[in-house]
Amino acid sequence: KSKSNRMERASSTTSTRATSSSGVVQWIASLVAVLSLFGKANGQEGLALFLAPSQYTFTFDFSLSCPPVDVTRNEGVAATFCQISPFGDPQQNITNLVPVEVGYVDVLELGQDFDVLSQENITGTFSDGDTFTYTSIISTNEDLEELPKVIQLNIFAFNGDGQPIVNFFAIAFTNVCDAYPVLIEGDSAGWVRFTELDPPPADSCPAAGGPTDPPVPTIAPTIASTTAAPVTPAPVTAAPVTPAPTTAAPVTPAPTTAAPVTPAPTTAAPVTP
Repeated sequence: KSKSNRMERASSTTSTRATSSSGVVQWIASLVAVLSLFGKANGQEGLALFLAPSQYTFTFDFSLSCPPVDVTRNEGVAATFCQISPFGDPQQNITNLVPVEVGYVDVLELGQDFDVLSQENITGTFSDGDTFTYTSIISTNEDLEELPKVIQLNIFAFNGDGQPIVNFFAIAFTNVCDAYPVLIEGDSAGWVRFTELDPPPADSCPAAGGPTDPPVPTIAPTIASTTAAPVTPAPVTAAPVTPAPTTAAPVTPAPTTAAPVTPAPTTAAPVTP
């Protein structure tokens, strides 16, 4: 039965891939419209710096959902988008959007005008807790004329009923190098966590060569705690104690009274005539 289910899923994967192009294209078109408006509003087009990771290691966590995208918002993130939905035949009534198995992942990088610079299809059967790695075009193409602005993942999966579902998410960067690092390990988007992020090439973002302090969120700033320097008390020296002079109290001799002397009685001797 398990083998039969896998064959059915493989067949379903082939059919969903055949019908995925139109869905992905429509989704990218809507995403481009949103991101282009955001980029123009913030004047971030055409910047010549790259601050996104040069390589990503993603770990599947099927307990996650979206929206929102759970990344630390800072000056390096221009916009995020994420959705989970049924995929394939629109006539299917799919309500279970929790995956149990991923069939394949499309990773795309879009340029400053949101055209596709790179696209990689990562195939295989992935379960909860499995990992996969993507290396940015910034590291693989030395003659790159345009820097990436957006990373986008299309994750095609099956729920517990064997029905196809999909998770799209995208993160647009401002390419403001001072905001590095723009993403931090432990952040998540859709069904994956960012478990390892390699820094961008030093020549594309000079700040990447310095200390990698975590970014400060723009929504809820973190105030650094201040610790007072320890105070060492000055040694206390006891003042010398001078004993008060002791004066002997004058001694008054007790008066001496002579004991009264009582004369012995005298008896006349008898006279004999």
